[in-house]
Amino acid sequence: MTGPTVSVIIPTCNRPQLLIRALESVFSQTCLPDEILVVDDASAVSYREVLERYSSEGRAELLYHRLERRGGGSAARNVGAELSRGEILMFLDDDDTWQPSKVEGQLRV
Repeated sequence: MTGPTVSVIIPTCNRPQLLIRALESVFSQTCLPDEILVVDDASAVSYREVLERYSSEGRAELLYHRLERRGGGSAARNVGAELSRGEILMFLDDDDTWQPSKVEGQLRV
């Protein structure tokens, strides 16, 4: 399926284990996005292991941006939207997952 470029924006804060589940659901899509932006809302924990785990996936570009001051989920989403290159933006919270055909289904609409 070819079409518009898709960016997935995932705000996160101090929940690397939940982020793993969210990323797994994105990397398991039947139609992968072009980029995934993880926006860290000034976490006190490191996401290095999580990002290294997925940086070699090679299926969709994984980008990470850390906010210096906590601004909340909305601020993290807004920063992700500003940094994204996709024509279509999709948002996923770090404590949520997607069904495998979510991206494909939305692109059809």
